[in-house]
Amino acid sequence: MKNLFKPRVKLTTLEQNKSNGKSAERYFAANLTISLDARVFWATRTEDDSKVDLVTVISHPWVNNHVDVLFTQIKSGPSFAEPIRSTGELRFVVKKEKFKHLLNRNHNTLICWSHVEFDEPFWFIIKANAKYCRVNYTEIHKLTPLSRFDIIRVLTAFNNTNGGKGLTFKIKEETFLDKRKNAKALYKNLMSAKVENPLFGAIEFSRLGWRHITRTKRLNKYKINSFDLLSLINKILVRTPSIHICYSQQYEVVEENRYRVCEYILTYNDLQAIKEDSGAIKPVNVYIKLLEFSSYRIDWRAAPNFSSLVNRRVVFKSIYYKEKK
Repeated sequence: MKNLFKPRVKLTTLEQNKSNGKSAERYFAANLTISLDARVFWATRTEDDSKVDLVTVISHPWVNNHVDVLFTQIKSGPSFAEPIRSTGELRFVVKKEKFKHLLNRNHNTLICWSHVEFDEPFWFIIKANAKYCRVNYTEIHKLTPLSRFDIIRVLTAFNNTNGGKGLTFKIKEETFLDKRKNAKALYKNLMSAKVENPLFGAIEFSRLGWRHITRTKRLNKYKINSFDLLSLINKILVRTPSIHICYSQQYEVVEENRYRVCEYILTYNDLQAIKEDSGAIKPVNVYIKLLEFSSYRIDWRAAPNFSSLVNRRVVFKSIYYKEKK
């Protein structure tokens, strides 16, 4: 019977590549639909020569009646990127010469790539009008039900970098105990306030942040630095930072869930501080640290509702500033 399954015609390399490409498109269309809760359409490449494989439409996680439309390019195999697994972490390195044709476009491009040996789908975005392509990507770029939040964060950062323009805070002449007392009252109010950042959504203020700011080993001058900013922190966080960086990532699997903890540093470069005693105005950089705790089902592809079983919260960790030289 096995002779009945032998291929009668051997495909050429070109025909095999076309077949693999179509399979990769179908594979990612399914995975994008499930993981991002997105709508996915096939582009009419043969008609308009747009050279776009798919069009992905993502509903914004925390902004009502808002969607992002991404032209999506599908790639697979070792000729486009190389997967690397070291110390348990899976990352990949892009071969940038393969993506030069996607630079200088007037729209953002979502790139989806997979490698059959690792059976892991990855994503990254080439910014509109980009002059270069980033090469190294970490495990946060693995396509999962959490990618919806990561992609929106990246897109928002591309489109808007306010940096705290026009915001000013006052450095008051008070004793350390008075500053601490006033700061504690402000922080208590923040714990019941609703603060939403364009990149991360709702920000929680918990005891974790207060304990971190006032920890025993921290010098008083740095604690005062943080106290001075607490009166303005809600006005800062509702704006997009000049830069944001994922400082660290931790992953853990417990039973059927995979947990991720990411620490981010948000930098706001356009604030000013006024010294109460002299009235001197100093330009400053403000730094805010956030912790993102999230989880999803390992078998999120196995059942229709598994991909929606996502837990996520973003918690404030610390704030401080440095005067510009």
